[in-house]
Amino acid sequence: MQQINLTNWANDTVDFWASKKLNLEQGVSTGDLEKTENFVDFIFPRSFKELYKKANGFKNWESNEHLFSIWPVEKIIEEFNYGRHPEFIGFCDFLINSHWIGFMRGQQGIFKRWDTTNHPPLKIADSFEEVIKMINSNSDEIY
Repeated sequence: MQQINLTNWANDTVDFWASKKLNLEQGVSTGDLEKTENFVDFIFPRSFKELYKKANGFKNWESNEHLFSIWPVEKIIEEFNYGRHPEFIGFCDFLINSHWIGFMRGQQGIFKRWDTTNHPPLKIADSFEEVIKMINSNSDEIY
């Protein structure tokens, strides 16, 4: 698998979101990322950290044209603190919490999660970069 330059990837992602007229939160510091990791007891991948240093999610939990909202770290903490699924660390939702996208503690990849026991978490991507590309391109797998 070809290694990507994460700084360029993060810059390209932020530029894409800006081209779609999404209002983005100002990037967060390394210290704020570490505080978030400590709170949720999870180490985010380098790609996540690189992107969040450039843009801390969508402002005011705004959604893109396909109704996905990338959360700021404050919302990540708030949703985790709510305690619905302690093994799940969400960073995105579809259609105002119809389902969430995030990490599963102790598992590789990115998962889709519903607020029901009838639907166990479903792995939808191998990496954070892959799922952001899926969200940006409106891939069927994210629904």
